[in-house]
Amino acid sequence: MGYFLLLLLASFLLGLGILISIIAVIRKAKKGVYIGLGLSLFSIVLGSAMAVLATTKVAEGMFALFHSETDDSEVYAEILGRPDGCVELINFKPAFPIIDDVVCFEVKCCPEEIARLTSGYTVDSNKQTPNYGGGRPKWFKTEDMLHLYLSDSSSNIKRDLYINTDSTRAFIADIGH
Repeated sequence: MGYFLLLLLASFLLGLGILISIIAVIRKAKKGVYIGLGLSLFSIVLGSAMAVLATTKVAEGMFALFHSETDDSEVYAEILGRPDGCVELINFKPAFPIIDDVVCFEVKCCPEEIARLTSGYTVDSNKQTPNYGGGRPKWFKTEDMLHLYLSDSSSNIKRDLYINTDSTRAFIADIGH
């Protein structure tokens, strides 16, 4: 937020410098023109520096996001709870803030894990799957699988759960986490 305020200040100073320069030209005051141009130049340098710093900060955040050392199983446990030990994570797609807010998992698991994942949620299999902001990954193939749309109104969590017929494989899309 500090960068934004400094950019606003730089914009204000630029406008003030231009205004002082125009008034000085009209009044034919050489000193006023120099003051106005100096103030304008200072505000341009300040604004440019803040833009570079803000861009650098965003770039570092994106770099950290893409090169995170977090283990996929830790992300699974954080979002879906600690599994009972019968989960093998096959694929994982993290959410990217602003771009999309859907975390996708493909897992091999036991029926008990499916029961754990669905407990405490309202199951509404008639609800349409929302349009994911970032789209589904190519490995998220859910044809011929049971689709459950799970929701929890108290925490605003929505989850698409696709389960094969023997409950040993699942595709999970956690929305808005």
